[in-house]
Parts: sequence; structure tokens; C-alpha cells
Amino acid sequence: MDKSLALDPEANAASLSDITSDRLPPTAEEKQKLREIAGHITWVSYLLCIVELAERASFYGCKTVLNNFLQFSLPNGGNGAGAVAKDNPNGHAGALNRGLRFASAMVLLFNFLAYVIPIFGAWLSDTKTGRSRAIMYGVIIGGVAHVIMVGGAAPAVLKAGNGLAPFMISFFLLAIGAGIFKPNLVPLLIGQYTDQGEFVKTLKSGERVIVDPDDYPEDHVDLPHVP
Repeated sequence: MDKSLALDPEANAASLSDITSDRLPPTAEEKQKLREIAGHITWVSYLLCIVELAERASFYGCKTVLNNFLQFSLPNGGNGAGAVAKDNPNGHAGALNRGLRFASAMVLLFNFLAYVIPIFGAWLSDTKTGRSRAIMYGVIIGGVAHVIMVGGAAPAVLKAGNGLAPFMISFFLLAIGAGIFKPNLVPLLIGQYTDQGEFVKTLKSGERVIVDPDDYPEDHVDLPHVP
């Protein structure tokens, strides 16, 4: 069993402080008479969602600026790190001045790696490391990539014409980190919810209810009727 699925069913059940449970599937009669409530979502699941948001923000934040950074030269009057001058907001941001062909090729390569490396990332977690450790490796590699990328965009480095080497190192490291991270987080997130079917619980108030893993609070919101 994958060691990364650290939350066992008993631990999850104990975390429901307001509910005691016999976890029996509902009968046909109970389905007609008992009220349904949404399943419980663990705090670990929310933390994993935050981690996923942070990783995607860093990935797409870098991807968005790659083309200009590679294609154009440093703008006159800018901050020396690629930004345009304040008095010319419509100018081209840039740094490495490698031209359109090189920039387009690198952006396409980045997209290609983002879809190919996850195959390796999934294999790595399933056969070698487990999902939690694979995610940790992906985060560390991606973090190192960002540090190198920021350092390679320092004004002194770009002015000396030495920006390409650190950029290329960070470029591939970021793709590798994302490729290891991405295919493992969602399966780990899904694995935190151990109940895969409906079951009956008894609330502390004495009311017996059906817990439906596919039921969400928003499913019961009464929206105004639009004629």
C-alpha cells in the first residue's frame, strides 16, 4: 500500500466530532425516510488544494513571461531585469534577445515537457517513492528552479550577457519539478476521502442521516427562479 495515504479510515472517522457512526449502507426504506448530508472533507484535503494552487500559480506565472523574456532585448530605461521603462508602458519587456524562433521553440518545448514528464512522475511515485515523497521532490525541484531563474534575471547577470545558462537550467528544472508534482497531488487528494459509498450515521442529537460522498452543500441551495 502507498505509504503516502497516511490518513486511515478510523482516524478520519474519529475526526468527525459531532457525529457517531455505525457506517452501515442505507436500506431502501432508509433512503426514502432519512435526510442526506454531505460527506466530510478533511483539513488535509484543503491544505493539498492550497499547495496545488501555489504550484499552478508559479508554473503559469513563469510560462506567461517566457516568450518576451527570451525574444526581446533589455528595454531602454527599464529596471535592468527585463521590465519596460515607466515612461513607455507599451514597450516590449525582454532580456535575452534570442529572437522569435528561439522563443517560440522554447515555449513549445516547455508545453511538451509539461505533458510528457508527468508520465515519469506517475511511474516514479507508483514504483519507487510513493505519492507524498514524489510531491515533496517536485516542490523542492520547482523551488530550486525559481531561485535559479530569479538569480539569472538579476540586472548584473543580464547586463554581462550571462543570463541564458541559468535560464536554461531553471527552465528544465521547473518542467521536471512540475512533471513530478502534478500527476501525484490529485490522486493523493482523492485518497484522503476513504468513504466511497453512502452510509448511515447517527448524529449526537439522535437523528439518523445518510452521508453521501457525492453530496455537497451547494446541491441544496435554492436558486431564484428566472422566468
